[in-house]
Amino acid sequence: MEVREAIILAGGLGTRLQSEVANLPKCMAPINDHPFLFYLIRHLQHQGIERFIFSLGYLSTHAANYISTLLPDDAYTLVTEPYPLGTGGAVQLAMLQVQGKDVWVLNGDSICMVFPSPGSSHSSPPLSGESSF
Repeated sequence: MEVREAIILAGGLGTRLQSEVANLPKCMAPINDHPFLFYLIRHLQHQGIERFIFSLGYLSTHAANYISTLLPDDAYTLVTEPYPLGTGGAVQLAMLQVQGKDVWVLNGDSICMVFPSPGSSHSSPPLSGESSF
């Protein structure tokens, strides 16, 4: 199974982080001159992900504007929750945009080390450890 699509859940309120990044969604928290989302996208691209579906909600225009500068138009789809749907609702809404048979679903505020299955053509991950806000 070669997964080429990923749903990134980036619509939460980020209540615990609001004191640090009050006017940004968590996925846009700055880390070394880049939003966290930059590192997550690059990591997933190294894992073979070619198409992204971003599930947005809280302060979605910040993430949407940034994504449009980072990825070509045909490499992503934005899904904006009409109101907070929770994790399950966000996944269900984003799944309507999946084009392939398989998709990864990840939180937009965490990097989870995913290693390809044996025989896969993916390279090893460029990051070590696990990061989360």
